[in-house]
Amino acid sequence: MKRWMLLGLLCSATAMADNSNTSYGARDPAKIKCFQFLTMLERSPQGSEQQFYSWMQGYFAGRRLTDPDLYKLPDDGIERDKIFHQIVAHCENKPESTYADAVEVFVNSKT
Repeated sequence: MKRWMLLGLLCSATAMADNSNTSYGARDPAKIKCFQFLTMLERSPQGSEQQFYSWMQGYFAGRRLTDPDLYKLPDDGIERDKIFHQIVAHCENKPESTYADAVEVFVNSKT
């Protein structure tokens, strides 16, 4: 019993010690600053990429309702990887901008 309590306390202390707000998924990826996005990506590459790319797909789907000719994001493959790396590159160059800013730059490059 003491082991489980100690393990629970250790896990709680570790989570509370992280004050960067990047231990868990983003509540609203659009508002995440690029430096936080990059930290999340470093800590959990697959999960973060899936969450943020999925948000971007939803954003594009909404934009396509009013602009059917807007670029359609690929679900997977090399093109998807290239797009995600463009977003990452923007964030590396402008860490204080938001993930939504990075996506909007990409959108503008496709129109």
